[in-house]
Amino acid sequence: MGAGRFIVAGVVAAAATVLTRRTLDEKVAAGGLGGASTWTRTNHRGEPISLLEGPAVTAGLVAGAAVSGGTAPGAKAFATAAAGPSAWSTTSPRTRPSAPRASAVTSARSGRAA
Repeated sequence: MGAGRFIVAGVVAAAATVLTRRTLDEKVAAGGLGGASTWTRTNHRGEPISLLEGPAVTAGLVAGAAVSGGTAPGAKAFATAAAGPSAWSTTSPRTRPSAPRASAVTSARSGRAA
């Protein structure tokens, strides 16, 4: 892959990250996606931090990998691997299904159904 493809992939990744972050910020500000309280946490210094960077960066990585082209399966594999967590991370942390409390193995050992 030539240097031009790397530059284009980087520019596309940056643009997709910025666009996704702006879109998510607007939706959260309008009360969508669970509102600001869902996507804001407080750090150790008491300052608010946003959880929206993760989905935005992942979208940028997927876009950059998709645009980079080439015949190497690595770029396609990376884009596919990054897209799954991105789809999961754009759902509100409060609306995700909760994890089961006991594993199937633990349940089987205790005689309970999982």
